[in-house]
Amino acid sequence: MMAKFTLERMVRGSYKIYRAPWLDIFFGIATAAFLNVLIQPHLGTAHLGAAALIVAGGLIAASVLGTALTGLDRRFAEDYSFRLMSQAALAGNLSTFFAIALWIQLFGRVDWLKFPDLNQGLATLLGSWSLCYLFLRVRTAR
Repeated sequence: MMAKFTLERMVRGSYKIYRAPWLDIFFGIATAAFLNVLIQPHLGTAHLGAAALIVAGGLIAASVLGTALTGLDRRFAEDYSFRLMSQAALAGNLSTFFAIALWIQLFGRVDWLKFPDLNQGLATLLGSWSLCYLFLRVRTAR
């Protein structure tokens, strides 16, 4: 007999997924994949060690700085604003990932459409963060 799907079961299942050990594993794998993508062009070259140190050091420095600034933001901003900004940032990042993945899948093999460069990627990220903030603000203002 098939188990009945209910909202209660889905919520109970999501509590199991959103626990710290699972998130640690997910973000650890994501960090390793990110470093692999950045170091991949330097494989087989003489400056692989220097490139790996620069990439890893830059990632660690940016993460520490971002965490410290988030702590300041949390301390001095009201709770509603902080939660709204953090939810908008998460939704904006996910929207950007989906938009770029969709672009690659739809137009990746078309010669006259080029892959978005860094400036276009950052503009997409900022635009999706802004739109997600706007949609969340409108949704919570009701």
